[in-house]
Amino acid sequence: MGNDEGASAGPRDRLPDVRANRSVRVFLSSTFRDFGEERDLLIKQVFPALRRRLKDRFVELVDVDLRWGITAEQAERGEVLGICLAEIERSRPFFIGLLGERYGWVPPKVRASDHRERLDRSIVNTWIGPS
Repeated sequence: MGNDEGASAGPRDRLPDVRANRSVRVFLSSTFRDFGEERDLLIKQVFPALRRRLKDRFVELVDVDLRWGITAEQAERGEVLGICLAEIERSRPFFIGLLGERYGWVPPKVRASDHRERLDRSIVNTWIGPS
């Protein structure tokens, strides 16, 4: 299929060219209590094997697992959601979500409306493009 000037680009057309930056970030998300073994399998076996294969192609794989990336102080200050959203944005479009029995953690003093602007901007940038 040709690329017509008048044709609008879809979301896939705006994915980052991973060949250009030679680094791929993959965000791993799940409730920590439900998927410890699965996360460990990815971190200890799958990602290292993938990393070896990508190394031959001069691509660095960076797995983002926030089980170890958020301090108790950050959690106490209510920064968890903001940190997670920022890391998800940095890892786009590579997101692995593991779903299970739990709904996850709900921060006590954070409302979704506190992060609405960031979420709206992210959605607009994905589907419509940056302004």
